[in-house]
Amino acid sequence: SVSVTAAQAQALADGSYTVTANVSDAAGNPAPQATQAITVAEHTVTYTGGTITSDIVVDSIVFASGTTTLSGLTITANSITIDVGATLSGSGTINVAGVIVNDGTISTATSSQHPLTIDVSVSSDISGTGTLSIANQSILILEGSVGSGQTVDFGAGGGGAGGKLVLMNPSVFSGRIENIGNSKDIIDLKNID
Repeated sequence: SVSVTAAQAQALADGSYTVTANVSDAAGNPAPQATQAITVAEHTVTYTGGTITSDIVVDSIVFASGTTTLSGLTITANSITIDVGATLSGSGTINVAGVIVNDGTISTATSSQHPLTIDVSVSSDISGTGTLSIANQSILILEGSVGSGQTVDFGAGGGGAGGKLVLMNPSVFSGRIENIGNSKDIIDLKNID
């Protein structure tokens, strides 16, 4: 993965870019070159369903309706809004410098080997009255605060293999947790003194 700071992201002009990685092991043996397409937009981007096909760096993003799928990619934004009736689903990383207003649904991918990581700065939160849904055999990692209007729902998997919620900073979690009952469902609380 490639990390981009907020300052570096803001310095990029609108457009499409290709990130190329050249790496080698400790002995100097090169690995195959890897490339990843990204899209940069300094304005608000609106999705009404479909699949995100490249990493996104944007000022703000709105998921207005339908289901939009993220498949192992990264969204970097100052703010994200998920409207009522809209769903952001899949695996990957969501980096937000500001706030996520979730009045819809954020859902992990079923049987995903890759988690959905939501990284919101500790000074802001995931607000609104939405649902953070955890599917079977999937992991939701929350690194920032979660407002009291959010519901983490383990019921999306319908039993079976269970899901996992990782709270990197549990002291700033104010949401509700529902439908945890499967013996394989896990809540992992990190950084507790």
